[in-house]
Amino acid sequence: MSINRRQFVSGAAAAGSIFMLCGTSAISAGTKWKDVVPWSHAWDAADAITYIDDGMGYNIPSNVRVDSVPDPIGGRPLLRDKLGLMLKNKPHIPGTIFQPSDSKFGGRSSWFSDTIIPHDPAVPSYAYSIQSMLNSVADQVGAPETVFGWQQPWWGAVLVRGAGPFGGHNQAYIDGNPGMVTISRSPKGTVIIRCWPEGLVMGPMIDSGAPYEEEAALVQWLANGTESWLEVNYRGADGVLVTKRVAGALGTSNMNQFHTGFTHTNHTSCIGLAKGIPTSAQTDAVRNWANPFIPNPSTAAT
Repeated sequence: MSINRRQFVSGAAAAGSIFMLCGTSAISAGTKWKDVVPWSHAWDAADAITYIDDGMGYNIPSNVRVDSVPDPIGGRPLLRDKLGLMLKNKPHIPGTIFQPSDSKFGGRSSWFSDTIIPHDPAVPSYAYSIQSMLNSVADQVGAPETVFGWQQPWWGAVLVRGAGPFGGHNQAYIDGNPGMVTISRSPKGTVIIRCWPEGLVMGPMIDSGAPYEEEAALVQWLANGTESWLEVNYRGADGVLVTKRVAGALGTSNMNQFHTGFTHTNHTSCIGLAKGIPTSAQTDAVRNWANPFIPNPSTAAT
């Protein structure tokens, strides 16, 4: 029997009640990420296809990196930037660093978006730094960036961990615009979500109030206009899984594409996206599946 502390809040400023929940639905220990709920797309670091990157393009150490992560449900793999879609007149951005067994996620596989171009404070730039990445866009340069073209509602989940030092634009769990949610770190150190309508136009924001730290977390969200929500699950100092969900409004633009890394750094173990509105049973199933892979803060490696 699992025990959670849950706080569901209607609106960022509303007062919610914390209560203990016992006896949530069981998930088989051997269930694969792709089978937890009926995802439309699912990516798992355990399925990653790797390569050896010599690091010469950006004068970084040679490393085992992710070439691609298959999508067994929707057939849309996440790919390293082989076509040079993201940076013009520079070497292609390498794939993320692969970790076959990562203590930060209880031994699960993960990928790490490490910094390949540090930000030069003397050169003003929207991108504070450039990180290794995986991308849902696989077309040639100049092709439309519409990969999914989903209208709301749609929802998703990511098992992820922040990577310090904190500060600037490069602190986010997942990103992509227009339309894709950006889940990032607020100036006060909390996990926030917004849906970028276009370019650099920022839509409405939901603040979970949960800490954005160098600790593992399961983040779930629903993009559904004024009836959206953001949920963050993390391990408290007492070892109990804490769940904070805050309802609010997001922009109503279509979800076209996304990337992991590029101008953001994080550790990611798996990502899932699905059309429609999830049931409580589905979000419970995702949370219960992820529970063993969110270590106590004192035991997670840095």
